Amino acid sequence: MKTNKMITLILTGVLLISGFTACKKDKDDDGPSGGSKSELLDKKWKITGMTIAPGLDIDGDGDLETDVFGFTQECAKDDYVIFKKGGVSEAYSGNTLCDGEDGKVEKGTWSFESNNTKVKVIDSDGITYIWDIISLNNNTFKVSYTESFEVEEGQEVTQTVTATLQAF
Repeated sequence: MKTNKMITLILTGVLLISGFTACKKDKDDDGPSGGSKSELLDKKWKITGMTIAPGLDIDGDGDLETDVFGFTQECAKDDYVIFKKGGVSEAYSGNTLCDGEDGKVEKGTWSFESNNTKVKVIDSDGITYIWDIISLNNNTFKVSYTESFEVEEGQEVTQTVTATLQAF
């Protein structure tokens, strides 16, 4: 299902960059926490953690959950994204397909924004996501974004989602 891949891409996604080289690190390529564009490129990134604040009672037990990665469908946990040179992103379903997934690669675009402190991703449906970069190094890409949605008719909730992606 496209939504699962975009979540992976976001937090992936859900995102994506152009105009840089993977073998040379220019000083102006530095992002938050010393990360650079070259550290993001051409690696498989999958989500390994996701939290929300404030929490929601996702399972109806009366407790507010903040660590929501455990509620992710197993079939989505092996999905991953590759950020390529030229500002192209590719979102892949892993070996385990969720209902409605066809296993096809979903292409999008990506770019750094705001002095490399944000990643802008446009998915294959033209939906734009902007993630704040918390940290980026050779193995870990951590981002956050704010999202508002309706939980019940007339009741809107705004949450900050933080996702940790690992290179593999």
